[in-house]
Amino acid sequence: MKKIIFVICVLTLGITVISHTINSLEDGMAAQFCLGVIQIIIALGLFIKWKKHNVLVKRNLKIYWGIVLLYGMSHLVIDIAFTSYDLNNVVFWKVIPMSIATYFTVITYLNMKQKKEIML
Repeated sequence: MKKIIFVICVLTLGITVISHTINSLEDGMAAQFCLGVIQIIIALGLFIKWKKHNVLVKRNLKIYWGIVLLYGMSHLVIDIAFTSYDLNNVVFWKVIPMSIATYFTVITYLNMKQKKEIML
């Protein structure tokens, strides 16, 4: 099951990167949204099985959730401070979310390599 989760993360990350480079901005953002939803669902599943993870995976999951919450809160600040979005802001709309997604893919790799078996 761990390998399947890792493959899902790698495939969705790859599809999103390809979508950003080849297709239009809207297609890339739609793929990025789907990637985020898939990774949040997987992260919740990993969180439910918290006790079965080793220390390295637990620490990285805590960091991941902190980053996700911080990034989510930054959207609230932007919504309050600005009335329109600047979709050309590459760092906020592409680089940061894709970095978070890449980090989560590394976490799923670490989860796959840990000694204990997790039934997710």
